[in-house]
Amino acid sequence: MGQSDAGDGHSAFCLVPTDTPGGTADARRITLRGTMDAADGLQLVGRTLNVADPKGVVKIDLSRSLTHGRVLGTTAVPGAAWSSAAKSFGCRLYVVDANFGKNNSNVGNPAAAFKAVAIPLA
Repeated sequence: MGQSDAGDGHSAFCLVPTDTPGGTADARRITLRGTMDAADGLQLVGRTLNVADPKGVVKIDLSRSLTHGRVLGTTAVPGAAWSSAAKSFGCRLYVVDANFGKNNSNVGNPAAAFKAVAIPLA
């Protein structure tokens, strides 16, 4: 789970178990070395957490326990104005450009066009 504003002006991430009885779980915060400004689409591939944010896709290397992480860098998403959702398939990560439009003119506009951009998972 990602939280764009954790109160300190940066993003926070939590590990939320999905296999708990009764459907409730205690989330554990992931201690992050490095900072991020926003967190949107999350895609975990092995121990690498790919996070779509407005600047591109941020790659975070997680510890074996998935409780500590280190920001490795950001990959730009060519042609995307605001990277949002992300999903891996094969050796690529497909990222949706939220396309909010100038001054958020596309927000709530059912005719607005959106695109997905493939970037290599490296």
